Amino acid sequence: MLTYCHSLSDVEPAYCISYRKFLQKKDLVELRLDLLDFDEEEVKAYFRQTKGLDSIATFRLPEDEEDEETMARELSLGVHLLSVAIMSGAAYVDIGLDFPDKERDWLITLALNYHCGLIVSYHNYYGVQPLSELKAVAARCFALGADIVKIATTARHPEEAAGVLALYDFFPPEKLVAFAMGTYGRLSRIEAVGKGCPMYYVAPRQSRLVSEGEPTVFDILEPEQKKFVGDVKAPCSDGYAVRAVLAAALCTGESRIRQVNLSRDITAAMNVARQLLAEVHFNKKSKTITVKGVQKDIAAEGLKVAGGVLNVGESLLVADICIALATLSREPVTVTGEKSLLKKSFAGCCTPLLRHGASLVFTQGRLPVTVSGSLESGQYTIDGTRRRWAVNGLLFVLPMLEGPSKLVVRKAVGVPDIRMTMNILDRFGYSFSSEDFSGEDIYVAFKGGQSIRPGRIRIEADWTGAALWLVAGVTVGESMVRRLPLDTDQGGYVLLDLMDRAGGDIGYYMTDRAGENKGDFSALRSVTFAFEYDLAETPDLLGPLLMLALRSEGVSVLRGIRRLNGRDAERLRNFVTQFFNLGAAITVDGDTMEITGSFDNRLRGGRVHCYGDLLLAMALSAAGLISEEEVEIADITSVEKTWPGFRC
Repeated sequence: MLTYCHSLSDVEPAYCISYRKFLQKKDLVELRLDLLDFDEEEVKAYFRQTKGLDSIATFRLPEDEEDEETMARELSLGVHLLSVAIMSGAAYVDIGLDFPDKERDWLITLALNYHCGLIVSYHNYYGVQPLSELKAVAARCFALGADIVKIATTARHPEEAAGVLALYDFFPPEKLVAFAMGTYGRLSRIEAVGKGCPMYYVAPRQSRLVSEGEPTVFDILEPEQKKFVGDVKAPCSDGYAVRAVLAAALCTGESRIRQVNLSRDITAAMNVARQLLAEVHFNKKSKTITVKGVQKDIAAEGLKVAGGVLNVGESLLVADICIALATLSREPVTVTGEKSLLKKSFAGCCTPLLRHGASLVFTQGRLPVTVSGSLESGQYTIDGTRRRWAVNGLLFVLPMLEGPSKLVVRKAVGVPDIRMTMNILDRFGYSFSSEDFSGEDIYVAFKGGQSIRPGRIRIEADWTGAALWLVAGVTVGESMVRRLPLDTDQGGYVLLDLMDRAGGDIGYYMTDRAGENKGDFSALRSVTFAFEYDLAETPDLLGPLLMLALRSEGVSVLRGIRRLNGRDAERLRNFVTQFFNLGAAITVDGDTMEITGSFDNRLRGGRVHCYGDLLLAMALSAAGLISEEEVEIADITSVEKTWPGFRC
């Protein structure tokens, strides 16, 4: 009977324990102790917590190590860890034929005394010997008392794999694992199974292969367990484009903003730019927005607003920035919106403006709002858990004031959003005297009297939406997102590290265009395990985090719930309610949210609402991929605000 042997390397002990418990009892885990940073106690803990579940302990000695001291150290470590594994309950120990006789004999004797199965292995990483030599090697391994002999050579072309497979004609197939490594040897692993090989080695994911040509868990999944989600080119970052368009409208001269995919939010920003008297054009073919700004010396002459009205459409980000910008006008300015935005509460969001000289008259806490009065330079201290939406607008306005200012954000939430705003403003000519993002409080200082200069910039692709696509690949089947930035301030980028730690199979390929720091990212269905994350760091990632947690083994924990207020708290409630209605096991208690998941977890499906929230709409759409029944979403068109044409 064929046994799948899952080789684990470069992961934490907790991951190995969870992985072994996840597998069927008949399967095996191979602990590559030479590639795992385990100490003696961690080896003991692994076998103690996986008692009754079979594992192989392996330690390969380094190839071509010329330094005798290093080789001696590795040999000593290998013998010690393998001895600990044997005495702790390993089902098998894999001892390389290259171990010195003394150490090899010691381990073999120890394995016999502890009733531990013996695998004696031989690896040729450079080629394939003649069959006669391979037969001699295999016979020597059996002579040492091996229960199973493993012979792995390296095929440099397809014909070379035949030699090692011929060993099955001379030795008991049920006691022989013989195949060729390398790209040309990949098929030999499958052919060996056909000849009676008792073990089929796989890696949990592409980034953790222990030999070239090794298959992964994705390769052995049933077709219904790995659906193709999609291959997409991510549209531009909506947040970056909105900030760039508004910045371009605040200067004198022509700015060009390239690589733009129009969305409702970007269109709203373009309309506001026109209301700020700028000429705005979009070239669909070149995907370029041209903005010719006419604002002059705003600090001295004030912001010019056509008709005294700024209509921000349905964009919350544009509204937040425009309310602050309106304080630069010498005349009262009315900031209004449309449709769903008119239902949003702005109560408390603009307190920092009121404290420093502005007057704001809302319509029952909602838009329209009439803004008058001007801000004074100085120190602005903001509660980041309650007033974070005011930060973006203040970053636009404070450098224009007459004197120096300092922005202090206490217990900052959504720090990537702040960095994105500063990044754009820096590229349009603002300078920041100092900044400190080292703690939970953020400090940014500006000199006064600054002005925005025209710019020419390219907008990078959107990582927030891309994160959901990649999570869908890891949890559903297979996905690809192309031309994503490899160095970015966007919050979605942090999910790569989290998915890797949870066990997600993510790979990327550098694009070949000169001067571009971009990559194409792939995601394959993989076994992921429960994780913990501080949601306050990037609240916009709630959707991808929920999807990942629902298909990860165990109970995942999202912390920082108490730090979410206002719109973030409202979004959290809506997410929890709608996913709960789909059948998700979610509980919120104090500062934590717990999500219970499993590898093949399925939701019920049904009719849900996204309340005009594009991130919720995208997450619910993705949830349809793991639901028994269809997920019907009211107002799914809201997704087009950021990802035009989005469909999962």
